[in-house]
Amino acid sequence: MVVKVSKPELNLREKISELDKPSGVAGEAMLRAETPQEQFNLIGAGRRNIIINGAMQVAQRGTSATTIASNTYDTCDRFLQEFPPAEWSVNSTQETDAPAGFDYSLKLAATSGATLAADNYMIPFEYRTEGYDASRLGWGTTEAKDVTLSFWIKSNRTGIYTVDFTMQGSGTNPFIARQYTINSANTWEYKTITIPAHTTATNVNTDSTNAFSIFWWALSGSTFNSGEIVKPWGAQTPANRAPGTSATIASGDYWQMTGVQMEVGKFATPFEHRLFGEELALCQRYYQLNISNTAFTNSTTVARLGISGVVQMRAQPSLTIVDATGRVEDFGIGNRNLVSLASFSPGGASGTMGGAVDATITSSSNQRSHILFAGSIGLDSEI
Repeated sequence: MVVKVSKPELNLREKISELDKPSGVAGEAMLRAETPQEQFNLIGAGRRNIIINGAMQVAQRGTSATTIASNTYDTCDRFLQEFPPAEWSVNSTQETDAPAGFDYSLKLAATSGATLAADNYMIPFEYRTEGYDASRLGWGTTEAKDVTLSFWIKSNRTGIYTVDFTMQGSGTNPFIARQYTINSANTWEYKTITIPAHTTATNVNTDSTNAFSIFWWALSGSTFNSGEIVKPWGAQTPANRAPGTSATIASGDYWQMTGVQMEVGKFATPFEHRLFGEELALCQRYYQLNISNTAFTNSTTVARLGISGVVQMRAQPSLTIVDATGRVEDFGIGNRNLVSLASFSPGGASGTMGGAVDATITSSSNQRSHILFAGSIGLDSEI
């Protein structure tokens, strides 16, 4: 018996054409990746996000601050702002209004308006990147890597905005800027910006100092907005830092941001959510509250306080009283108030792991052991 088997004809041209079918956004990104490292970054292996507290979860200093000063950290950790406080007033708050997948955002809102003078500006968000965290980028070497910044933004004001990266180690402060647009008022929008590698930068900080700052420009006068976006890295030119941004602000104008991620590579990947305790510990390298410690009175109104935190800090911290009432206990006799602090005496690791400080307190027993309660003093080693 003879059995005949027939097979359908194979159209080779048709099969080849199928190879051109889209593989999806993620698949296409994988195919375009130029190195194994880029593919490694795309699949989310290892730690990706260089930004600390990008989801705005941690707010050790408080969740709201009114009439804030420029160049200060006020609510959400690791993010500060710059503006001329003599021109208008601004409030900072940690908000529960956020896009899907996030619980919090950082909001800067104006409570008065103005037309900006030529040299005035509004930078509602600034992030300073420690050199140890930036060293993986290899900037200033032949192995320098591209980075992609992604974030969610919301404002009542539509229009053109600018983000600029400014290096801090080099004497010429190399910088590069990119524009993005807020298309719809009062609506969360997702933005991505890719910054090319800088292979020729000199004196790039790779230690505990500031490697580079990221500035989200909202408003600016003609000193900063009269130029143009320059694509390559170059010397910082004020006129090219915020082209296209507006020069007026009104009471009620606001800007909100969350989901900030900066990662190696040319593509943005989904936000890397870390455990809250882990994110808090990362923030505490730059700011934290003291833990409970011993104290001893040198007189009835001066006590030497032991000062330490829960993690080693970036640098020797400055100290401020954040809770003064009843914070020094005379072992069951009574609680004394903190009045003022003298200079910090650094202990181990040049003060990054704690030390001591003489504090003026309300009248207590002389030459007696006391207890300093936790959460009384802020330790600040922000960049």
